[in-house]
Amino acid sequence: MNAEDLYENLLRQKINVMDGLKRANRVLFVDTDAITTLFYAGFLLSDEAERANCTRLAQVINKISAWDLVLFLEPTVAFVQDGTRSEVIASDREAYSRRMKQLLDENQVEYTCLSGGYYERFVQAKELLARIGLTTIW
Repeated sequence: MNAEDLYENLLRQKINVMDGLKRANRVLFVDTDAITTLFYAGFLLSDEAERANCTRLAQVINKISAWDLVLFLEPTVAFVQDGTRSEVIASDREAYSRRMKQLLDENQVEYTCLSGGYYERFVQAKELLARIGLTTIW
């Protein structure tokens, strides 16, 4: 991916969320947001000007986004290569996880960490959703 791809991803992600909100009944789950893309920009872009532009765009989109709940999945399950995931990141998931949390903190995104296996994460997520009044979607 190059800088233009990342700029487009940031804009399309925001548009997709806006479109999804129009169709969502009560819940909209979003897998990747502006801060996640910012993480990848730092990882993929070597040109400082491109990285700075991507950072500014991601930060603006983050500021106009409002999330009721952000779940951060700790790297406590086995890495699964689906053909799109970085082997470099896989080689030190803990370090990259810390970097992602650092970006969330720097951009004032409140999040809750989920750990354990898949079932434990599911149970934790259900409990958190129940706390914000979402108990009937299961």
